[in-house]
Amino acid sequence: MINQTVFSVIIPIKGRLNFAQEAIDSICKQINIDKSCVEIIVVENDKGQDIIRDKLIKLYPEVRIVINKYEDYAGGNRNSGMEVAHGKYLVFLDSDDQLSPNFLYESSKILDKDNKCSASVCFSKAIFTPDYKLTERIKLYFLMMIRDISLLFFFFLNHKYLLHSAFYLCQISHMIFRKESIKNIRFNYKYCRGGEDWDFINRAQNQGFIRIVPKFMTIFRYSYNSSTVLPIYKKMKWHSYLKLASNLSSDRKHDIYYKFFLSYISLFGN
Repeated sequence: MINQTVFSVIIPIKGRLNFAQEAIDSICKQINIDKSCVEIIVVENDKGQDIIRDKLIKLYPEVRIVINKYEDYAGGNRNSGMEVAHGKYLVFLDSDDQLSPNFLYESSKILDKDNKCSASVCFSKAIFTPDYKLTERIKLYFLMMIRDISLLFFFFLNHKYLLHSAFYLCQISHMIFRKESIKNIRFNYKYCRGGEDWDFINRAQNQGFIRIVPKFMTIFRYSYNSSTVLPIYKKMKWHSYLKLASNLSSDRKHDIYYKFFLSYISLFGN
């Protein structure tokens, strides 16, 4: 039973109260940890969100509500949350995703035992909103299969660590970070609408390894009105990926997984 470690779970909120409730509920249902050692930080943009804010305060009095003082994107919200977080470990949970009951315990247990790590990443299960097109679902299932196989490959053949140049196999909401390791890292606005998460993960690897936890411990929701589908957001997303790829350090560009990253952008960014 963990009774001293403190977790800070940072959730950017932009409407969709029902999804946000599911995300917060999944944190409240964590097992094998002292609930008093978990802080939930909800960050929102101060643009007409009073109704959502008031409802969350009534439903979850223990949740801290923070107003984003940076750019109007998820990265700015997370940066605002990081500034007030007290936890030894940080989790960046999207408001439409959920944690399995053992996520905090299992993830932190790994990091407690391995001081070489700045973060860990687990596997996830996907759910789709009812209006999600079948063709898009098939494409995403294919990508998730490739991702999971690659993570298993590294787990068994790379001492359970993610290869540095394969940072794009991670989703930020599937991870837990050691706060001390990433205290000087922030989400970079120039990669907003796509690459800011991978840029953050890439820079976190400079502070320590990312340990792979081969368990399905998150639920990742794909919404039809998200940047994975809408043309205007897709264009911005893939443009940010391409910008990130061109700005990577030379040591990230010297193996096959960088080539895979470029192929991924080329194949699915059109």
